[in-house]
Amino acid sequence: MTWGVLDRAAKRRYLAVSVSQPGYGGSSGPADFCGTQTQHAVSAVIAKLQRDGVATPDKVVIEGISRGALVAGLIAAHDQSIAGIVLISGLFDLSQIISNPKSSQARFIAQTIKQETGGGSEALQERSVLHFAQNIKAATLIMNGEKDDRTDPEQARRLATVINASGGNARTIMYPYYGHQIPVKVRESEIDQFIDAVFNR
Repeated sequence: MTWGVLDRAAKRRYLAVSVSQPGYGGSSGPADFCGTQTQHAVSAVIAKLQRDGVATPDKVVIEGISRGALVAGLIAAHDQSIAGIVLISGLFDLSQIISNPKSSQARFIAQTIKQETGGGSEALQERSVLHFAQNIKAATLIMNGEKDDRTDPEQARRLATVINASGGNARTIMYPYYGHQIPVKVRESEIDQFIDAVFNR
């Protein structure tokens, strides 16, 4: 909201909704690092908007940043009605991040993952988008900074490759001069074009 993303979408005549993950923002409940509880929370918001008649089935795009990108990808892998996803600066293979963090920020994230998931191989796998990439049929836009020290940009490329090889439609945009934080002004025009294309506007 404070970045102006919701206002921009509304001015372009889209309904835009921001969702806090459980344990963050104003949301109650324990954080589970993008696990089923978090995925169900976001899916429940989508379902309510559809029941209220303000969101059209098969006309939903989920945009997620960092851990939000995991959630968006996982929901799309399990819900074929999602029309599109925008994944920004995401971690797509949690086991790799835990085993080889490349900065102090990455080590902090790895510690958070262990705390919220228990760190078991099954828990990490069920939260790793790359494990379910072949199931993603939603149009997919993946954005990552080449200098990102919290994620592995190569994971973004791998994710697009698997989605496309499995009959999906994914495009990756890599930003050579940015790290984990890709400024809104830098990415907004690409996202606008992507969403318009998904909705045939």
